[in-house]
Amino acid sequence: NLSPNHLDKHRDFQDYIDAKRAIFENQRPDARLILNQDDGHTEYYAGFSKAHISYFSDKHPVEDGAAALDGVIYRIHDGVSRAVMKVSDIRLPGEHNVLNYLAAFSAVEGLVNDEVCAAVARSFGGVEHRLEHVRVLRGITFIRSSQKSGLQMIYQNMNRPLSEKSQTHQKSVVRCNPKLYQQKHPLSVMQSSRTH
Repeated sequence: NLSPNHLDKHRDFQDYIDAKRAIFENQRPDARLILNQDDGHTEYYAGFSKAHISYFSDKHPVEDGAAALDGVIYRIHDGVSRAVMKVSDIRLPGEHNVLNYLAAFSAVEGLVNDEVCAAVARSFGGVEHRLEHVRVLRGITFIRSSQKSGLQMIYQNMNRPLSEKSQTHQKSVVRCNPKLYQQKHPLSVMQSSRTH
């Protein structure tokens, strides 16, 4: 996935794009590169790869990799697809986490079976203070995030379609580290709604 995160560490967005490219430029042909089929930079990255490329998508079928279609996650190898789990069974909130699991399932194809992949996605609740689910109270989901990139992900996903699971809780309150608000983040309006 490529989104304008960590720009404080790079000259500009192109520098960030090139830094990501450096991660895989020296892969051998027997390695595997995982790319988001729906990202506008995928074709650019594919042109630099010597490795086998697997794709993932939450919008379209793929030839090799993983896809989320009609609420189901599929793993695809040599054009043959296998249903792994329902998207709504993923424990971590957010459409970006669906994409993260699609990428992970693609990366471990042939190494980790479908049952183990599904079990991890159903049980892993995330790390402390990173989009951490706190509780649901009167229909409101409380989430804690003290990471700047966590804030960016929340902001980016505000206008994306909700997954089946997130539709069950229509309101969310996010408590974040107040120091992050000094950076004039678009979510700074949330600073006033404190949770305990």
